[in-house]
Amino acid sequence: MKLIFVTRGFPPAGRWGSEGYAHDVARGLVARGHEVDVFFPVDGFGAVRGRDVSPGLRVFELPLRPRLGKPLLDSYHDPRQDHALATLIEREGPYDRAHFFALGGGVSVGMVPVAKQHGAEVLVTLTEFLLFCHRGQFLDSSIQPCERGPDPGLCSACITSTGPYAERSFKAAAKAGLVRVLMPVSNLLPRLPSPRAFRARERWIAANLAYVDRFIAPSPALRDRYIELGIDGGRIDHLPYALDPNRYTGYVPRPSRNGKPTRLQLTYMGQLSPHKGIHVLVDAVERIPRELDDRFVVRAHGVPTSHYHPRYGHELIDRVKAGDLPIEFPGPFPPDRLVEVLSDTDVVLIPSLWLENLPLVLLHARSCGVPVLASRVGGVAGFVKDGTDGLLAEPADPGDWADKLRRLIEQPDLLARLRSGAASAGIPMGFDEHLIELEKR
Repeated sequence: MKLIFVTRGFPPAGRWGSEGYAHDVARGLVARGHEVDVFFPVDGFGAVRGRDVSPGLRVFELPLRPRLGKPLLDSYHDPRQDHALATLIEREGPYDRAHFFALGGGVSVGMVPVAKQHGAEVLVTLTEFLLFCHRGQFLDSSIQPCERGPDPGLCSACITSTGPYAERSFKAAAKAGLVRVLMPVSNLLPRLPSPRAFRARERWIAANLAYVDRFIAPSPALRDRYIELGIDGGRIDHLPYALDPNRYTGYVPRPSRNGKPTRLQLTYMGQLSPHKGIHVLVDAVERIPRELDDRFVVRAHGVPTSHYHPRYGHELIDRVKAGDLPIEFPGPFPPDRLVEVLSDTDVVLIPSLWLENLPLVLLHARSCGVPVLASRVGGVAGFVKDGTDGLLAEPADPGDWADKLRRLIEQPDLLARLRSGAASAGIPMGFDEHLIELEKR
């Protein structure tokens, strides 16, 4: 087959979340004899830039100048992207399949009918909820679960509300105030995030998703939620993520503690953003007696990345420093250091607040037999047996997290059992099997 992937980036551009998964799948399918082109927007100016990554694999970047204020409409519908994809397909195609690894959040949903109308089968891998929630995780401006959305009125109020970590500046306050003042005349200003604009968003996205042949949900929980949101369950397949096992070559597990009180190495890998729940982890560490500080350390690898909560990561780091907590922020690391980081890890932490998909960090941990301490949320709990190959704690409950952390710190035999269980459990699906299943779709 000749395929085109639409993504948010392709390493080394973009984070190693869904972009990393798309990277591995692209290389895997090329190795199986397919041709793959990858297309994604980037900040910049000029025409589409193409480059050969390897025989059979090409990357095309569309430089786009960000629009002032990042209005609601541009987040899901950008005619510049639609036109660029159509031009690319006409020049480089035709393609047998267009596989979307991202939609919404700056990736135009309008590219779906473009691909379909040019004769491609359309496949969409679901990752979060950007197609139904402008913030992406069904967490409101106060970082609380949204129980009633999507609803145009509620969504409009949410987007125009400032959260606890919003930017504190005269410009930001003036902008928010202006939006609220203009809301009563929003019918005359269609680019405002009004209830009317959210109703139009719902209709437009639904019309474009009708062109999708198959959706892929990496976790049963995500599939069930999308069915609740109105997607026909007969069009959604459950297919767990899988990654190239060559990523983990050279992994060496940390030596067993053998009952000795050596310092426990706990690792977080991901964005320093509210929906990831790092603040709950900090709350939990504050509850652990200070005499245990020399028994463990948390290393949070990541950078502050949150458009709606720009102060979050920086305030979190300042809070840890002020409290002299045993938490370190070494920053992100390049993909080729993944095995090194995991080799120096006893337990991987996943304190997410939202439903979660199947987090790739969970696959990283499982691929090396490293147990996890994770939130009991849909896309995680279905893959972790509490007390056997990992521990589950209640999301947003620092008391429960503190209890689970103390058990890991004070019970070396528990860690040994979990490590054995994680090694035995393995990953949900092997990479070769995953590629074969994708070929069948």
